[in-house]
Amino acid sequence: MEFNIYAYDAYFIQTAKSLSCPLLTLDKKMKHVACELDIEVLG
Repeated sequence: MEFNIYAYDAYFIQTAKSLSCPLLTLDKKMKHVACELDIEVLG
């Protein structure tokens, strides 16, 4: 809710964070949120 993103986007971001792996996305908003959470982004 903090980032106002879809639940399935949040799921992918949380999964990347939990597994300590990069997030692969072309979605600009997901990239922004992932960077805010110090998650490496590919794509």
